[in-house]
Amino acid sequence: MYVGDFAVDSIVHIWFSTNKADGTKESFSAALEDADFAIYKGSSLTQHTVIASVVTFVEDMDGMTGVHRLDIDTSVDSHSGFFAVGNDYSVVLYPDTETLDGKAVSSVIGHFSIENRFSSSSVVQKAAKVIVNKAVQNKSTGAIDYYDNDEATVILTQTPTDSATEITRTPS
Repeated sequence: MYVGDFAVDSIVHIWFSTNKADGTKESFSAALEDADFAIYKGSSLTQHTVIASVVTFVEDMDGMTGVHRLDIDTSVDSHSGFFAVGNDYSVVLYPDTETLDGKAVSSVIGHFSIENRFSSSSVVQKAAKVIVNKAVQNKSTGAIDYYDNDEATVILTQTPTDSATEITRTPS
């Protein structure tokens, strides 16, 4: 399950559930430890050593049997550069001795990314800036300049054609 694209140094919340073979809700036979979770960056086979300062696990969330939440604090980077902009991550549950319904289980419980879906120069972000930022129209030519967040840099200019039925857009 993909849970989202997060800003650097965010806390990622991954919810998941556990059930018996017959589908009824079930908790683990014993409390899970940090070492029962692994976080992988991209396609690397090197896992982030999960420590208490990086993750917080809440079993039976809000008293609901079989509903759990894992919080990952990406600002705590015990492996220098592990949580970095432009990367995808996979989170794996792999308990050592804890069982569900008497069986050893494992599961990929979530995927997330850190600022890896839209870059600052992407078309989508530019379009958002055109909608919400300052725009100035030249009364004599009809040209409209759309500005970046700094209100000084023009990111798009719309210029009406002579027939005034079309607008030519020329990115700056």
